[in-house]
Amino acid sequence: MVELQCFSSEEKFRQLLKRSPHILTLVPHKYLANYLGIDPTNFSKLINSVRI
Repeated sequence: MVELQCFSSEEKFRQLLKRSPHILTLVPHKYLANYLGIDPTNFSKLINSVRI
């Protein structure tokens, strides 16, 4: 919970990918964006800029 409140969008996204790298293929991006508290358009840009 603290992670979702204190981290930046990029940090939240990186932590999510670190914990569950396969999640991008299982869950629609709009739901992941909502979970992270990011606008779906910004989430799409974040996916393209932050590839691990």
